[in-house]
Amino acid sequence: MLIYVPVIAPNYLDLEWKSDKEMTWWTEKSIFKYDYLMLSYGIFTSDRKHSDRVNIAKAIDKFFEFRKGIKLFYDSGGWQVLTRNMDINPISLAEVQKSSHSYVAFILDVPPIRQYQKKVDEYHFNRCLEKTKDNIEKAYRYYDDFDGKLYGVLHGLTEKQFEQWYNGAIEPYEF
Repeated sequence: MLIYVPVIAPNYLDLEWKSDKEMTWWTEKSIFKYDYLMLSYGIFTSDRKHSDRVNIAKAIDKFFEFRKGIKLFYDSGGWQVLTRNMDINPISLAEVQKSSHSYVAFILDVPPIRQYQKKVDEYHFNRCLEKTKDNIEKAYRYYDDFDGKLYGVLHGLTEKQFEQWYNGAIEPYEF
């Protein structure tokens, strides 16, 4: 079974919409009705200081709190850590993911990809793996009473890198 997970982009609330239908998929007046939704902690909070990011994430959760039956996939914002040199606190992320009653929460990974490059040197790969492992170690216990599913993220461009990432940041944990 294929699950399509629509994503809300940051400019969603700024769009001008002229229709009797809502530009949503989670209400009765939606363009179409669908039970899945994906949000990224990093996208909505990328240009803010840490305390503002937590407040914004909570405001987003409040905006969606009426969503009965919606399965929320809450992404960590790891791509924004990489591409915007952001600093996301993995514990604050875990708290926001839990408070939003996420169906799925993704751990804070740091993708070992350099934009527009097809190769990743070993030093950069290992730095991203170690940072991801550090993020997991800091936040993992905060997910103990989490009702949703916690997903690890697997990265690599070669068989060796996939095995290294799996053995270091996936296999030691119960994802």
